[in-house]
Amino acid sequence: MMRLAKLLQKGWSSRGVNVKPFSDLTSSEYSQASAICDLCVFTATKYTDYQVAYWAGKNQLLEDCRIVAFENNEVSGFFDVFIVDEGERLAIIGSSLRVRPPALSEALNDKRREFLTRSFVSVLLECFAVYSNDNCSPVDLRFSVEFESTGSEHFLDQILSSNLPYRVDVLQDLFLSLEPSLDQIYAGFRKSYRPLIRKWENSFTCDTSWDVSSDVWEEFLALHFICAGRKTRSDNSWALQKKALDEKKALLTCVRSVDDLSLVGGAYCFISPMIGLYGVGAYDKAKTDRPVGHLAQWSIIKKLKELGIDKYYLGALKRENEKLQAIGLFKAGFGASRVPNLIFTFSAVV
Repeated sequence: MMRLAKLLQKGWSSRGVNVKPFSDLTSSEYSQASAICDLCVFTATKYTDYQVAYWAGKNQLLEDCRIVAFENNEVSGFFDVFIVDEGERLAIIGSSLRVRPPALSEALNDKRREFLTRSFVSVLLECFAVYSNDNCSPVDLRFSVEFESTGSEHFLDQILSSNLPYRVDVLQDLFLSLEPSLDQIYAGFRKSYRPLIRKWENSFTCDTSWDVSSDVWEEFLALHFICAGRKTRSDNSWALQKKALDEKKALLTCVRSVDDLSLVGGAYCFISPMIGLYGVGAYDKAKTDRPVGHLAQWSIIKKLKELGIDKYYLGALKRENEKLQAIGLFKAGFGASRVPNLIFTFSAVV
């Protein structure tokens, strides 16, 4: 299905913007795009590549619509969009499950940045209206306005100016500031966490690094399979996560028992120069009932701080069910601030 991608390219062309599908970039253009995208982990090329592979592995990816803009033959912007089949509905989203503001070159002036940001919203809404009227399945278009993201004011203003009906939901994103000292960060942990970490940190070794051998990576995958009870990701998506480690765009934390060095927990996060993003974790409850997750998060925080990264995104505080809410509250206990994230959903019913 190439309908949406063609509509998007047509919409950009009508505004005089030269664009090219992300999948068609040359190696040189990909490097240029990465230099822009990788400043923010949410638009980092390795992260969006992984997300596209993740949906494809679930046989739910209908079309990769990621687009790159050019000015004077140089990459000027990256627009993260793809469409997936959620079962009862199709959804036009981005790598964060919603479409976020674009990643734009710092060489652009403020006026041009505003134009491209507003145009991104307008083009998507125009294409959504056409696509939804010419499709046999109901379609959602979801935007995410996270108030700490660059360009969010113009992004939000353009969404609000639409005449199409939409629904607004509010999520709480969990961000931990890494600017204070480690002692100050540790002091901000939930009161019950600190004695658990002090008591058990000498019973386990925690290593957080991007220098991960193939053997250790396979060990982590095996642990994840045991904990999940099934294969949750395609081989390709796992391979892209390993590639991100090899290129120093991600970190893996391994928690081992000091008794036999067996792997009892692991956590993976993507990184950019400014933000670390918690991706996936696996903790074998059959091997230990100790606070392995607490130790893993503390190890990640110390490593991110060492790398000079300013923020750690632990995910959203979800309330759909008790399990997700418990996970969110556990992450919030590491002193994370709850940042409002507005989710705008435009829905078309056939």
